[in-house]
Formats: sequence, structure tokens, C-alpha cells
Amino acid sequence: MKETLGPRERIRKKTDFSYIYKKGIRLRGTYFSLIYLPRPSGLSRLGVVAGRKVGMAVVRNRIKRWMRDAFRRNKKLLGRPLDIVVVAKNGIGSLSRTEFDKLFFAAIGAINERETSL
Repeated sequence: MKETLGPRERIRKKTDFSYIYKKGIRLRGTYFSLIYLPRPSGLSRLGVVAGRKVGMAVVRNRIKRWMRDAFRRNKKLLGRPLDIVVVAKNGIGSLSRTEFDKLFFAAIGAINERETSL
């Protein structure tokens, strides 16, 4: 499996974001929320949202890069194909990379637990 995040693994269309917001399952955390929706087949996809409340453009871009990188490196941990939207919250810019990675892995673990129990 490649460790890249290709164009087919990104959520970019507004209609896709809207559909996932409406139909998806939410996991809320202190620094970000995950909204995910199982896909019938294919690849898992990621969409990242970081509004102005997160911080200045430099901080928002760093957080989005971290999210894409964490997903890219660990997409094999997902049990089945999912559409995932990560919404950054205020205060996430104060985290270190290791703290962020721990929280992201915990969120992925929570998704896997929830999916296996269904």
C-alpha cells in the first residue's frame, strides 16, 4: 500500500462535505471533531477543515498538514474504507506534534472500536 495521499483520497467537493456532515457519525474531542461515514468500497478519503478561530494562516496550514500526514501514514489502521472529515477547534495550535499524533491515533482507535461493535 502506498504511503501517499493521492487526489482520489481527498474530499474536496462541497457536496461531499455536506453529505458527510448530514449522514456521518460524529466523534467530538477537545481539539478536533471527526465525522466519518463508511464507504461501500474503494479507498478511504480525508477532508480537513480549519476555520479562522483556529489561528492565523500559518497555524491553520500547519494543523491541516499534520492531519493529512497522520492520515496518510496510518490509513492502513482503518478497518474498512471510510470518508473522514476532521474539523479543527480553537486551541489545537498550542499542541505539539507528538500530542497531536496521540490524539489522532486515539480518535482512529475509537472509530475502529465503534465500527467493530456495529
